[in-house]
Amino acid sequence: MFSKFKHPRRRPRQAFEAFEPYPIEAGEHRLLIRRALLADIPDLVKIQEAVYDGYAPWLSQDFLRELSSPRDRIYLVVAIDGQLVAFIGIVFRSQEEDLHISNLAVLPVWQGQGIGSELLLAARQLAQSANLDQVSLEVRRSNEDAQRLYRRHGFEMTELVVAYYLDNQEDALSMRLTLENPPSDN
Repeated sequence: MFSKFKHPRRRPRQAFEAFEPYPIEAGEHRLLIRRALLADIPDLVKIQEAVYDGYAPWLSQDFLRELSSPRDRIYLVVAIDGQLVAFIGIVFRSQEEDLHISNLAVLPVWQGQGIGSELLLAARQLAQSANLDQVSLEVRRSNEDAQRLYRRHGFEMTELVVAYYLDNQEDALSMRLTLENPPSDN
């Protein structure tokens, strides 16, 4: 998938900079995973509103702040014919020495077609390319569909975080994926 990387082991910033767009399949559709642009911010907010029944947990200024910090984070989007259908936010946390998924959303009409899995695979590949052995995230305690997706990809619950979400004080499950086979130095 990341065959365009000439050197498999990099630091997170180098891995983020080396990311190149690539196509994926979802059902009969061919989509593109690419780096998010500032111009994508309105669509990122709209995707959240569709996923969260009209509510956007992250506002335009939140995405602006995130996309303006390319040293330690990367946002990837999935597009079909120029229209965004999903995104993932990935942050390098130096203290934890991991990549942290800060946000993942797929338009409801595109859910169940493997797009979320492709984005998780992209995060895993970026972690491996950066020579990291962990990917982490938090998920709402009530979001059982997302929890199933993460478990299918090898994430395990590490702790329950009480009142994690500011909007409604909902608890979160912290989950972690340990990458057992780091890339070789070849």
